[in-house]
Amino acid sequence: MRFAKLRVAAILTGVLGCFYALTPAVDGLRGNVVLAASEQAVKLTKAQAVAFAKPLPIALDGYELAELFPDHQLSFESGRSAWTADWSKGEEESEHKWITVDAATGKLLNYSQLKRDEQMAANAKLITRQEALQAAKEFLAAVAPMELSHTEGPNLYEEMNPYPPQAGAYTFFFTRVEKGVPFLENDLQVTVDLRGEIVHYKRNWFDGTLPDPVPQLSEEEARGRWDETAQPTLGYVYAGEKLLPYGLKQKEMLLSYYYTEKDPALIDAQTGQALNLLGEIVSQPERIEALGKAVQADSVQKELAYYELRKKADQIAKTMFSALPEKGSSGGTTFFSMDEFGEGSQIDSSLFLYVRPAEGGKGEKRYSIGMDSYGNVTTFSLEEDHTVGKDQASPRWISYEKAQSIAADFIKQLLPDRLGSLYPISLPPAEDSQSFLFQDGGSYNIVFGWLKQGVPVESLETMVMVNPQTGEVKGLFSLPPYQGLEDMEKQTSGIDRKRAKQTEGEKKKFQLTYFMPHPEWRQGSYLVRREPKLVYRMTGDEGIVEARSGQWVSFTAYKQSKLPGDITDHPQRAVLVQAVERGYFPVSEGRLNPDQLVTRGEFLRILLIANRFYGSMHSFGEEAESALAFADVNASHPLFPIVQEAMNLGLVQPAAGSDRLNPDRPITLQEANEMGNKLLGQENSAHSFWKAGNSLRLQDALTRADVAMWLSEWEVAAKNNR
Repeated sequence: MRFAKLRVAAILTGVLGCFYALTPAVDGLRGNVVLAASEQAVKLTKAQAVAFAKPLPIALDGYELAELFPDHQLSFESGRSAWTADWSKGEEESEHKWITVDAATGKLLNYSQLKRDEQMAANAKLITRQEALQAAKEFLAAVAPMELSHTEGPNLYEEMNPYPPQAGAYTFFFTRVEKGVPFLENDLQVTVDLRGEIVHYKRNWFDGTLPDPVPQLSEEEARGRWDETAQPTLGYVYAGEKLLPYGLKQKEMLLSYYYTEKDPALIDAQTGQALNLLGEIVSQPERIEALGKAVQADSVQKELAYYELRKKADQIAKTMFSALPEKGSSGGTTFFSMDEFGEGSQIDSSLFLYVRPAEGGKGEKRYSIGMDSYGNVTTFSLEEDHTVGKDQASPRWISYEKAQSIAADFIKQLLPDRLGSLYPISLPPAEDSQSFLFQDGGSYNIVFGWLKQGVPVESLETMVMVNPQTGEVKGLFSLPPYQGLEDMEKQTSGIDRKRAKQTEGEKKKFQLTYFMPHPEWRQGSYLVRREPKLVYRMTGDEGIVEARSGQWVSFTAYKQSKLPGDITDHPQRAVLVQAVERGYFPVSEGRLNPDQLVTRGEFLRILLIANRFYGSMHSFGEEAESALAFADVNASHPLFPIVQEAMNLGLVQPAAGSDRLNPDRPITLQEANEMGNKLLGQENSAHSFWKAGNSLRLQDALTRADVAMWLSEWEVAAKNNR
């Protein structure tokens, strides 16, 4: 059964009329790292970085060493001194290759790159999976020959793959196996792009001594213990996107059984004790207790006008912080998250800035409050004086429990009407990581989960950051939901936990493995140390048990279904692959259907995505009046928001005697050219972006393959038009 999914998140902030950014973010790894005594003096010089990079099978022609810095996270995990060399290329350093090595030995630990976005030629030669696998093996034989000899694969344990499916690359995992026992958290990862270049490498490898591979429990005894003690959680889980007409997508949450990091899911092969993903011994699952009883009514949320958001934020600032609005300051935040499906979500919020004047010996303080369009608080931040306590040799830190209490009180003040939907998740950082975490502004990151009908919603969390020295709340942010609580369908379970585990057992294999407690890094905090264990656990297909039907939902199969298997031999494969990677075309059940005609409605959706990446973002038309609308795309039509955006950009406009959009009619080359030129602000709307020969006439309808070719030329024009 699948374990709770972690999402990578990023915040983009725009603040007008001020000189500071107050958007909270997860505290990163800062300051010095406490290493083993033999490693403390090991630093990497530029000369050593050049020397270590020279024998690697990584092309650095035209690249220069731009920066050299310690990799604190990897150093902390391994106890070794890991350093990253940033090699850059181009006048604006637009291309990068990051090479991370062990500073003492030069061993390659990580490699990744960022290259300029370039269109591949439609007839570009792309390699096969077998050719990519051969390239990956040759790379590993050069950089990690010893480790490679202790692996099996590739991709024997697909459930350990944290990366989203990529149409434009092949990713291989070679799993470590010692004396016949697989170590699922240890592997060599290599990604090869379709042109045969190694674009990513990661060495997940424990260099210490492994436990004795001989278990004290037999598999039969361990399976009996698992049947007795494993306790998956019943909650709402994101199950992927449902494809709608026009290439639109709808996210779905399913009431399901799955494992959180706190649930007993593994059996210690030596003691027979139940363990959770943090490697902790679990006698009883933790109870979920809400912070209060108040629950917001399950009704459709109403969007608020900007002045209403401002009024609500002003009231919070006044009541909680005695702060006043800062004149002339406003802005916004966009919070993105991305998951292992390559999907995710985002929140767009208005950002309001406040000042509490200096008074009574207390200095001035500045705050920000972010709200989404419904008036939900999404972010909070306090601008801190980072010099306070920085020079103390032995700072005193409050306990995690005290920080958790402070955070709970803050939430109770901020969200009094939502307390029945919020519960604390206890994730204290490991004791020996606190000195590392709290240096130079680090914080306790206190996590609260959200509930729907009294059960948790996976990955929907709000985090409160507490200063470990002063106990002051310094920030808050919420992960963007896949679906709002009010929008989620109420569901009722038709099976119990025993039946869910039975289904899991039918779909997976109970197996003896090495195990590294994880996640080691979550919401800015190290939770456990790297200490491998010998365990019995379920391996194989990643998925959940859907609670209403009792059916297994395979996420491994879902990820595979997002890769287009029907364009391998297509003459325009290169541009079709890039169109998928950019999100222009959806892939369903492993099919892109390149010969399918594109409707006018779908083309509008595609062109708006292209504009966000490559267009000028300029609105060439008047802001659409609410009274203006196409007769065949009313407010209840799924395309309505897209058509409104297109009207604002001047791409389409209803007119007297021509008030129909005809979204279901296939788009012609002439119509595509007209829209493409309008989006670029070109006066010559007859300019054609079709450069693939003269076989296509202006009145001809376009297939997906045609549109992919058209987009490749439009993108070039858009870049030149910037």
